[in-house]
Amino acid sequence: MINKNLQKKGLVFVTIALFFGISAIPAAGNIETENFPYAEDSSSGFQMTLNVDPYPVLEGTLGENDWYISSVWIGFVYDPHEVAEIYYAIDGGNWVLYPGDPVEVSDDGMHMLEWYWVDEDGKQYTGTPRFFRIDKTAPTIVLKKFNVPLNKDKLRFEADVSDAASGVERVEFYLDDVLQETLMSPLYEWEYEKTDEDEHFVFAIVYNNAGLSEKSETLSTPLISSYDAMIFSKFILRIQSMVVWNQNVLKLIFYLFSSMMIHEK
Repeated sequence: MINKNLQKKGLVFVTIALFFGISAIPAAGNIETENFPYAEDSSSGFQMTLNVDPYPVLEGTLGENDWYISSVWIGFVYDPHEVAEIYYAIDGGNWVLYPGDPVEVSDDGMHMLEWYWVDEDGKQYTGTPRFFRIDKTAPTIVLKKFNVPLNKDKLRFEADVSDAASGVERVEFYLDDVLQETLMSPLYEWEYEKTDEDEHFVFAIVYNNAGLSEKSETLSTPLISSYDAMIFSKFILRIQSMVVWNQNVLKLIFYLFSSMMIHEK
C-alpha cells in the first residue's frame, strides 16, 4: 500500500512539474527577436545574420513621404575591436574608405548607399544597401491672370508650377487670405467671379511631396483691360483679316481676268 501511494504521489508531482515546465516555454510565434544588421560573408559564399556591429546610420531632417529636406549625413556604428575597415559607395560610385566621421550627401534626388566591412582576420562582409531620397529645394510657382472671353465679370488665374525632385503634390488658391480651391493635379487654375466693385487679392501656394511650399506673388482682381476695349480689339482684328482675305480674292480675280484677255488675243 505504501509503495502504491508513493507511486501515485510521484506521478502527480511529475505531472505538475511537466505542466509548469511546458507553460514556462514561450510559443515560437511569441519569441521577440532583435533586428540585427544583415551581412554576407563573401569569403565563404554563405549569408548569415550577425549579432554584431557595424550598421549605417542616416541623419537629416525628414519631411513628408520619407523625403529628407536637408543634407543626409551617413555614419556607421561599429566595434573597433571587431571591425578593421569600412568601405562605402554612393549611387554606384567608387568605393571609399569610411574616415570615421559622418559623410555628407547633399544632392536632390534618389540615392543608394552600398557598403562592406573587413574584420580583424581579413574577412569581408557586404552590408545590405540603404536607399534614401533628398529634396531640399522648394517648388516654383508663377501666377498669371486672364480675362474670361465673353464674360466681363470673370477672371481666370493659372499657376505654372514645377518641382524637379519629389514632384508637385497640390496647389491652393486664396482670395483675400481665404482658401478657395485645392487642386491635386493639373490644370492648376481657378476662376474668380466679380460680386462687387471692391478690389480683391489672389495668390496661390504650391506644395511638393516632401512638404516644402512656395507662395506666388499676389495679383489684384481688376480686369487686365476693360471688357469693351477687349471686344473692340477683337473686332478690329476680324476687320483686318477680312480686308486681307478680300485683297487676296481681288488679286485672284484680276489674275484670272488678265489670263482670259491674253488668251483671246
